[in-house]
Amino acid sequence: MDASMDAHWREQGKRDRDLWLREHPGRTAAEYNRLVRDHNSEVWDWRRAKGEAIVAAERQAWERDHPGQEWQEHPCAMTDRESSDYARWKRQRERRTKRQKITS
Repeated sequence: MDASMDAHWREQGKRDRDLWLREHPGRTAAEYNRLVRDHNSEVWDWRRAKGEAIVAAERQAWERDHPGQEWQEHPCAMTDRESSDYARWKRQRERRTKRQKITS
């Protein structure tokens, strides 16, 4: 893994830890660090639930924006065209979401 990807995943791990600590008052970073090493722990149950919720919301948004088109949960199964269209849709969706947050 190159240095930039290593730094990315390190930062993502910190964000996950900070969010878990906010959602679990009274728990500690040391406890999180211990539990994250056990893939059957409550931290991983929480991470899986978060991931499933994110995928479900994205699927719902995709199906709303693309009626009649098949949702592909795994981008590796997409053609190059489908992948670029999907990436464009995600960028546009993120921009719309940011604008909505600013105006509300």
